[in-house]
Amino acid sequence: MKQFRWFLMVPLTLAMAALNAPAWGSSIRDQAGMFSPGAVKAATAQLERFEKATRVPVLIETIDDLSLEAGASQAEKHSAIGKLASARDQESGSRGIFLLISKKDRVISNTLIPRHLTTALPEGVRLDIRNAFGRGVSEHMKAEGRQASEISDQDAGLKSLVTAIEGATDQVIRAMPASRQGRAFPANGAPPVPARRVGNAREGGSGIMTFLWIGIAILAVLFFVRLLGGLFGAGSRPGMGGMPGPGMRGAGYGPGYGGPGYGGGGGGFFSSMMGGIGGALAGNWIYDQMTGRHHSGYNDASSYPTSGDSGGYYSQGDEPIVGGDDGGSGGASWGDSGGGDWGGGDGGGDWGGGGGDWGGGDGGADW
Repeated sequence: MKQFRWFLMVPLTLAMAALNAPAWGSSIRDQAGMFSPGAVKAATAQLERFEKATRVPVLIETIDDLSLEAGASQAEKHSAIGKLASARDQESGSRGIFLLISKKDRVISNTLIPRHLTTALPEGVRLDIRNAFGRGVSEHMKAEGRQASEISDQDAGLKSLVTAIEGATDQVIRAMPASRQGRAFPANGAPPVPARRVGNAREGGSGIMTFLWIGIAILAVLFFVRLLGGLFGAGSRPGMGGMPGPGMRGAGYGPGYGGPGYGGGGGGFFSSMMGGIGGALAGNWIYDQMTGRHHSGYNDASSYPTSGDSGGYYSQGDEPIVGGDDGGSGGASWGDSGGGDWGGGDGGGDWGGGGGDWGGGDGGADW
């Protein structure tokens, strides 16, 4: 029964380690209800392919409005969306691409990224991604006319936005360190042909090595927990055993303390608790080493995480957010927020330019 108790520590340890796993993942948080469910599903699939290929998560959020005073200028809206986007990006911990869209104000934030992604996603690419949303809305409105529903126009904008993001897949992969390029697949799902890759022979055994390390990790945790239990258990036996007083032998405290009650049960509650804590710490350390969650691989703005097996660009800890002042403002307008034709509004840039034709980018899903 004692041996079975120790084995129960294994799933507990692994569960505690899993709770500390990074909550990264691409998603669209449509709090303002701007898009249809089908559009969100298709766009999320594209973003997941982009993340799988580059290890760069994407988070797109929508809000109902910016709570500005009536008559706020476009410049004020751009500044407000930029400040709010930076705050929400930090709070979300997305560690990748982040964009915020305000429905009623009809503005979109700049494309925000952590600093280590600036080589892969320079300002020109970030601006094109931002402008793709308004470009999609504008082109759909021109094609369908005023009879088109607002949500269908916004769906078209979302499609254009995520297609622009996915279109940057190859550029992000090319910016990766050479040792990482073979670990990310392009958006169409076909693995790239490794060029001048060193050490490809090791990749074939990576699955076996993973299982081997898992087995070693489990054995190490069991050994560590058992060692702690033995130490605390052994320490409690001598001190409590020979305590019978005169006239109390046999029926008093002697058998109770020295027998199976406190001294002979393998350490009792305290040793089990310490063993569980030690096992959890060991499990977390092993999880860090196996997944690259530790921070030793990140050095400065021009370097990329090199530790672990993630193979991509996941940010290591806190670092500055880049992109908030791209184009000289915190965001841009979309739709008819300026009161005129679609694509109007001052300071928002030319929505029709940059980034290629509608529906560009490889690997896009059907809508």
